[in-house]
Amino acid sequence: MSGDKELVTAQVLAEALDLSVETIWRYTREKKIPCVELGNKQYRYKLADVISALVAAGMDEDVVVHPDFAGLAIALKTLWQT
Repeated sequence: MSGDKELVTAQVLAEALDLSVETIWRYTREKKIPCVELGNKQYRYKLADVISALVAAGMDEDVVVHPDFAGLAIALKTLWQT
């Protein structure tokens, strides 16, 4: 994927990380996860960047990645730990 196709909504990100949308918004407000602001309170996220931020912050233990995204998450986590 490239360009805008890499960007996902808070809903998709929440599903991928098995979190609530409210948690995604809270993490966004608290600047715990990176986002792209498209306009007035419109945000999009790159899954790889969010997982990287959570791993770097030591928050990855609290996150369960949805099975549909597990392969990507495992590959990314392995890269960051090496």
